Amino acid sequence: MDGGMELLKKRLKEMSALAERTGRDRYLGFLTPAEAGLAREMTVRGEIKNASFFGGYEDAERLMARFSGGEEEADWPIACVLIRPRSEKFAEDLTHRDLLGALMALGVERDVLGDLRIRDKKCWCFCRREMAGHILSLEEVRRTPVKCGITEDIAGIPPLQLRTERFTAASERIDAVVSEVCGVSRAAASELCRGEKVFLNGCVQTDPSRKLKEGDVFSVRGQGKFRYNGDRGLSKKGRMILEVGRYV
Repeated sequence: MDGGMELLKKRLKEMSALAERTGRDRYLGFLTPAEAGLAREMTVRGEIKNASFFGGYEDAERLMARFSGGEEEADWPIACVLIRPRSEKFAEDLTHRDLLGALMALGVERDVLGDLRIRDKKCWCFCRREMAGHILSLEEVRRTPVKCGITEDIAGIPPLQLRTERFTAASERIDAVVSEVCGVSRAAASELCRGEKVFLNGCVQTDPSRKLKEGDVFSVRGQGKFRYNGDRGLSKKGRMILEVGRYV
């Protein structure tokens, strides 16, 4: 585990202990998918207690962590700022990098920002509630003048897109599947697991022999996120035909 993850592990333990000691909820975030996977794994092992995770909407990738201190749970301190061009007719097609760069230029730290979801030249920016007012001061992204407003209407957020891929493999073991989706050898896929770079349903998966079940969601650090759709029969050579959905 690298130094950054070790520091995060220590911070998660401190926040969990603080919530338990004071009886007050404590929040930490936003966590990357890899960081959230570590936090979930620590929860499973009992290293941290009363932890839950949410990113402002279903299927969010960047998640805030809450450590319950026993008090009645309040709403998550997450706001959604809708960023849109003042004139769609003359607006550029802004990318995730464009939006993130403009927000960072405002002095916004990355860990107070959740997902940035873009559709039809609009961006739904999830952030810590106390930062929303500062983000409202954003006036331009690249050369496109924009206007911002806090919204609770997230129905327009684009759904996550999945590209279906099929391949043959010897088994449903996670190392066999990772080998195919990442285009690496079976041995390299096993090393990715042992190196804590593979996450299954939000938790670090270090056992390369673990068999996937239909509906499992897994990711490989730096390689993408996938949903396992299951066994689709046998090839002429008797190998399993497996199907995954790649998040795009």
